[in-house]
Amino acid sequence: MRTRILTLTVTLVMALALVPPASAQLPSIPVLTTDNVEVVGAVPAASVVAVTFDPLKPVMYATTLSGFATFDISDPELPLPLGFLPFPHFSNENVKLGVREDGTRFIMAGFDLVGYSPNAGITNTRGTSRFVVIDVTDPAAPEVASSVNATTRTHTMSCANAACTHAFTSGSGGKFDIYDLADITKPVLVTTYENALLGGNNTFRGGVGHDWDIDESGVAWWVGSGGIVAFDVTDPTDPQVLNSSDHRSRVAQFNKYISHNSQRPDADAFTSRAPGDVIAGDLSNKGLEDRDAADVRGGEILFVTEEDLSSTAGCGGTRGSIQAWHVQELDADRYATTINPDGLRDAGSIQPIGQWTTEMGEDPAASLPTATFCSAHYFDVHETGIIAQAWYQQGLRILDARDPSDIRQIGYYVTGGQEIFGAKWVPEYDADGVQTGRDSNLLYTEDPGRGIEVLRIDLPEDGETAPTVRAPILPEWRAAGLALRARALDPASFGGLCLIG
Repeated sequence: MRTRILTLTVTLVMALALVPPASAQLPSIPVLTTDNVEVVGAVPAASVVAVTFDPLKPVMYATTLSGFATFDISDPELPLPLGFLPFPHFSNENVKLGVREDGTRFIMAGFDLVGYSPNAGITNTRGTSRFVVIDVTDPAAPEVASSVNATTRTHTMSCANAACTHAFTSGSGGKFDIYDLADITKPVLVTTYENALLGGNNTFRGGVGHDWDIDESGVAWWVGSGGIVAFDVTDPTDPQVLNSSDHRSRVAQFNKYISHNSQRPDADAFTSRAPGDVIAGDLSNKGLEDRDAADVRGGEILFVTEEDLSSTAGCGGTRGSIQAWHVQELDADRYATTINPDGLRDAGSIQPIGQWTTEMGEDPAASLPTATFCSAHYFDVHETGIIAQAWYQQGLRILDARDPSDIRQIGYYVTGGQEIFGAKWVPEYDADGVQTGRDSNLLYTEDPGRGIEVLRIDLPEDGETAPTVRAPILPEWRAAGLALRARALDPASFGGLCLIG
């Protein structure tokens, strides 16, 4: 596939605006993109960190380093600002939305470094884990509903179920907090859950959690320093372990720094295998299990990003990866009695069968010494099996994961002016403004420096094999990336990047 080299002007805007001021322009830098990726729009809103979509109306909610924003996405190629609540904070990388039957809508934002809201009288400094609940029932007028000091780390905050009646902190010290959100103005700490499976690795020895994902079947996936743990949260106040990752949970190839985030597509198609049907792994193997695509059934793949910010020497080396883990059993009784009766870390039966990293990861000598933030970060899985994977300053990577044992790059969008935290496939909405359950071929990037960019992806047809592509590495990225990062870290703008996880 042919690589296109474009030249764009990178703009850093510290306010919600569709037209950037000339004074904020940085030098022109090269942009590399494949023919199947097209830029169709942009919203250079200040320091966008994460976005989520309303299931019942075409509205997008965003956390930024300067506050909380809402957008009308009736025309998904042109998101229009609806409301904004000034609230400089860090970080909440993966914002979650709660929707109640009475129409109440709210998002949660955790900040484990800094947060400031003069209108709500909230100030937070490093060392205090805290989260806020933002009422977005009227998307044009978001407001603080409550603020809580948690007992464990709140780098991210997640709903425990679809109705978001309860919430989990990302966790620390091998623990996470469970909150009752029946009254969003008064969150109540129910308990602090502790389990050996949530322990440390060689980087985070005390044990830290990073993120939760509740799949469409209701299984809650926790990832962090301890690897991967699946929970039955039918009773969100009493999570039951269903399975966990095996002995490769915490080896450097898969979890040198932290298991960062996860998604399990087609979860509703999953049926736990009978013991005789389980494909046993090689306990001596520290690499990937050998699996043919035919060995994998519906809902059996959990995709996981491993973020790696463990070195400041540049972007050489692995720098994280996107991984496919084979989930064959989700059974609390069998886990407790047969799979891992002693409740040990690294003793589950979830096994890695696929992994992909970028050109720099493949070649340790291909280092960009000025670009520290060049690791894998958040991703999103399209219903077709195509993954949009953010890679900080290594840009956006489009990956074909339909064969999870052979993940391939089929497109990219890369420039030295990026700091992409994540990307989301824009959902389709019907004529009534309700999500159809399908994904469109539009992507929104989440970038603290560039804001939101709207990309159209030419997706392969069912059964079509898109060619594998490899992105070049340009020396121009070095200076451009460093200049952007220096601006984003300006304390006056309450800036900051993913400093820890």
